[in-house]
Amino acid sequence: MAVKLIRRCRYNWSFILLSSGKLLKGSWFSTIKRWLGLLLIGLAVTGTLFHSLSRPGLYFSLLLVTLIAVCDWIVTRVRKKYTVDMDKEASKGNLLLEI
Repeated sequence: MAVKLIRRCRYNWSFILLSSGKLLKGSWFSTIKRWLGLLLIGLAVTGTLFHSLSRPGLYFSLLLVTLIAVCDWIVTRVRKKYTVDMDKEASKGNLLLEI
């Protein structure tokens, strides 16, 4: 139970560290700390490859992370296409305003 919680926390912290780079403007030192933290999380996740009982959980976790990344990629493409289509309609003057 505790191992699963720790594994989930690793992924949560990696998402927090990755998104903080986009959201916050920091110094070069904060960038180094962020990448060092990601490296340590990566080493901890890699360590579960060597533990035979944790390995199936790692594979399942990686599958879920991949599924989330694919869904995010699809949503980003659809939103990008939708905004391009809306911009084209607005430039033609055919855009109806909804109240």
